[in-house]
Amino acid sequence: MTTPKHFLTAICLLFSSWLLAQTSSGNPQDDIRALKGLPTAEYLQTAVNYAVAYSIEEDWFAVDKLMAAALFKARRSGGRSTAATVHMTYANELINCCIDTNSDWTNYERALTSLGKAHNLDRNKVLTEDIKDYIRRINAVAEAPKVFTAISMLAEKIDPSGQFYSELKGSTMAAVAQQDLAMQSAELRSAVQAQEQEIQNLSLQAARERAMAEYHRKVADSLHFVGMIDSLKTIQQEQELMEQAATIELQESELELQQARTKNLMVIIFSALLGLGLVTIFYLRSRQLNRRLAEEKERSEELLLNILPKDVAEELKTTGQVEPKFYEVGTVLFTDFVGFSHIAQNLSSERLIKDLDECFQIFDELAGEYGIEKIKTIGDAYMCISGVPTPDASAVQNIIRFALDLQHRLADWNAKRAESGLPLFQARIGIHTGPVVAGVVGIKKFSYDVWGDTVNVAARMEKKGAAGKVNVSAATYELVQDHFQFEARGEVEVKNMAPMQMYFVEN
Repeated sequence: MTTPKHFLTAICLLFSSWLLAQTSSGNPQDDIRALKGLPTAEYLQTAVNYAVAYSIEEDWFAVDKLMAAALFKARRSGGRSTAATVHMTYANELINCCIDTNSDWTNYERALTSLGKAHNLDRNKVLTEDIKDYIRRINAVAEAPKVFTAISMLAEKIDPSGQFYSELKGSTMAAVAQQDLAMQSAELRSAVQAQEQEIQNLSLQAARERAMAEYHRKVADSLHFVGMIDSLKTIQQEQELMEQAATIELQESELELQQARTKNLMVIIFSALLGLGLVTIFYLRSRQLNRRLAEEKERSEELLLNILPKDVAEELKTTGQVEPKFYEVGTVLFTDFVGFSHIAQNLSSERLIKDLDECFQIFDELAGEYGIEKIKTIGDAYMCISGVPTPDASAVQNIIRFALDLQHRLADWNAKRAESGLPLFQARIGIHTGPVVAGVVGIKKFSYDVWGDTVNVAARMEKKGAAGKVNVSAATYELVQDHFQFEARGEVEVKNMAPMQMYFVEN
């Protein structure tokens, strides 16, 4: 018996044969040569038509040749997007030709392959929705159990989120359920028809006897079923009573066990809290003591570094004493304020100490900037040294720059004092370079000091200097004469010493 589906299949095959006969030569190479010279759009459409016709004939060699020619032409003319459109057109035409026929799975496979290639070429994903529609069409008409694996792989590739896959899966499940329902309905109709035929064949009396026997059988089955139900209810009630008794016994045991656990847990918690409290108290007291010890140690080290140089302080902490050291080169600086006795007479003692402290704070700040080691203050005099205890090739230059900067800072400070009518603190500065001995004296109130003739000569340089000037000896001048400008003063008489060459450092 010929069905409509078989008839449509025959029509499609006849159409493809007619299309090949009318439009193609039957040889893909000749068809490709015939396409040359056609406009691009007509070339691509004709090549796709040939490929669809050969697909129906299942001449896959010819299909591959024509699709390769069409894709090559598409890439040259419009790039990836045009090639993707060629794949989409081929898939659409193939689906349209086979959608109403029981076509071989190979044609659906070819259509899905072209849709996958179109998706790969579609970088901007403008064809995604069209591709999904084509897949839905195939999923709707093809036999779901056979095609779903291939369709689901392409669906997951197109939409990694899984939503499209779920949509197709639901559609497939509905199709399977519908197919099963149709089969069951057909079987039921056949059974009904057979039953009707059998009833027609029976005589009225036989039908009555058969109906009565069926009635008695059903009554007997019902009585037996009722008896079974009653027995089952009795057994079920007994089982429920046993289970309730077991449950009560188990609950009582669990309650006793829980009470014992609670008691033990309370003991453990109390002991843990007590131990934790003791540990916390000990930890807090230890931490407080350690913090106080650290603060006291830091304060002691700060005080020690305010009295002694860092290297000397480390030696004192390590060995408990400081050995005197001889240094071949050390540059000693003395400052003194001109007319300090007169200034002291015109200021209160509080104001005098305040102003003197302000000056020496400037000296200390600059000494730290230039790496100068402060030795001590004696009244209004300030003594420091460079290159000791840490030798430095730039020690002499540093202390001269320190002296010049110090005079600049004093000049600025005195300018403000002059505006307020206060007396001026004008300093004489003397510098000399030579060998010294440095060390710590005393066992109480440690004091780092330097000794030697160099110290005495530096003091004479300060005494023979002038207000606002930096006076240096010949020894110092020889070491830095190429770095600063000097004013030669010639030989100057020095108390208890032979006349000495002296130089003012030009500002």
